[in-house]
Amino acid sequence: MQKPVNVINTAVIVREPAMYVYDEYVDNGAYPMLLMEDFTGKNHVITERLSGVQGIGADNKGNVYEVVWVGYSQPPYIKEARKFGKFTGPLKRPTAIACDRQGRIYITDADLGQVIRIDDLSGTNLVSFGSTGSGAGQFKNPFGITIDASGRIYVADLGNNRIVRIDNMNGDGWKTYDGQQYGGRGCQVQSVSDVAVDSKNRIYYVKPDGSKIVRIDDMDGRNMQSFEGIGPGGASGHYLVKPAGIAIDKNDRIYVTDIDAGYVTRLDDISGAGRTVLSNASDGIKLFKRPTHIALFFPVKSNEVIR
Repeated sequence: MQKPVNVINTAVIVREPAMYVYDEYVDNGAYPMLLMEDFTGKNHVITERLSGVQGIGADNKGNVYEVVWVGYSQPPYIKEARKFGKFTGPLKRPTAIACDRQGRIYITDADLGQVIRIDDLSGTNLVSFGSTGSGAGQFKNPFGITIDASGRIYVADLGNNRIVRIDNMNGDGWKTYDGQQYGGRGCQVQSVSDVAVDSKNRIYYVKPDGSKIVRIDDMDGRNMQSFEGIGPGGASGHYLVKPAGIAIDKNDRIYVTDIDAGYVTRLDDISGAGRTVLSNASDGIKLFKRPTHIALFFPVKSNEVIR
């Protein structure tokens, strides 16, 4: 008699992040910040209309922060989304924001050439690193920032055409990557608008002028791969037109805002597998006009999907 076969059904729990997306399109006198429950655009709502948002970032408790600079005539500040209270601190022209696993807040400042870290919006334990320039320990128009699981800090050093990694706020372990070995493939670090890391500490950077995102395994540039702009159909089939911001979720899926195409793209990996575009709500109303910055976060009651 044939023995019965035991069939084990395994379920994979995929955590679906909520999203904030900033749209640089004037709506009722200012630019809208959109909150979405998940990548379907479900229950999307404009939480505020705010000019001058340079970046948004989230911590692992679901707090979302916005860095605001509208020009030299007004003081820049950091605020928490949908809440009162600001950090003004020693800021001149803040450009990007990120949080580490302890919930500490990191800010890049283009005019100061610095990375600034604070524990909270009261400015507790403020510390800064860097100065303006092109040497070691210096930044020239730093424009993007992210923190890996080990607490190492990555900066898109726009004016110096490089990615910088430091181990801590003392600047230890200073290492740079410029991608020049891939110049013939258009993947050198030039005009980079944002940087991100995944759970394996692989590094992603965005090249708006090249209509692509690039991934490298480490700061030596090993195993460089890119997701390009032109899709099937030539110019009419753009996958990316002018990517601006990037975020990586806990499943290493890639989210890219596209300021010229007017949508957010999600990829399962850098090959483009599972490409999904969020541009229109189910009722046919366009969600975005010029999306630039994106932050993923898990509300206190996080979304989980069993697959």
